[in-house]
Amino acid sequence: MDIAVRLDDPNSPEARALLQAAHELMQSLLPEPPPRALSLAPLAAPESRVFIARMNLHAVGCCAMILHRDFAEIKRLYVAPEARRLGIAARLLQAVERAARQEGYNLLKLESGARLTNAHRLYARSGFTACGQFGAHAQSAASLFMEKHLRAAAPPPRSSSG
Repeated sequence: MDIAVRLDDPNSPEARALLQAAHELMQSLLPEPPPRALSLAPLAAPESRVFIARMNLHAVGCCAMILHRDFAEIKRLYVAPEARRLGIAARLLQAVERAARQEGYNLLKLESGARLTNAHRLYARSGFTACGQFGAHAQSAASLFMEKHLRAAAPPPRSSSG
């Protein structure tokens, strides 16, 4: 099984389909507000990155990252039902984490639906811990906020002269 995660265009048909599926899942879990249409504009902005996971060349997962002033935010982590439990979500998180470091960020944050307990376990295994509300997100019983402090890449070893 060949699994690859790469940066992609959020407007590609594959990305749109996965982002729409992620949006529909979240809407189904949030009974409070009326359903909203998906807007790809924030994910197509210059400060956004969208990663697509492909299994045997078929797009099966997505995760977006939005770069803010002091942190990078994870958005829309989603894996298609037929590809779950294969480690794809963890690979997407790893790709986002690498990209955040390369962009110079040392803090990742996310807002997750309170009912997504499997996602919460994945985030905890990946080093995320609970944090307070941030950015434009409203405090809500339907949300869980998490963050992860990233370690800077280790500097190359110094050669000893002598």
